[in-house]
Amino acid sequence: MNEYLIKKSYFLKVHGKQDETIPFSSSEEYVKLINPAAKLISVDDNHSLTSSMRTIEAVVEEQFFPES
Repeated sequence: MNEYLIKKSYFLKVHGKQDETIPFSSSEEYVKLINPAAKLISVDDNHSLTSSMRTIEAVVEEQFFPES
């Protein structure tokens, strides 16, 4: 992958603290490998993240649309 794109791209990963499908440590490793500048957000939810949609929406707006 183009190094410029990796350094300039925005990457936000959301992971549920109660996820029994994929360990949180896997997300930590993934983020470090893909883009060390990426942001990993943990939410108090399971793998489906259905209880965290409003939180995720707020985080996305804050990270990618700060002046909205």
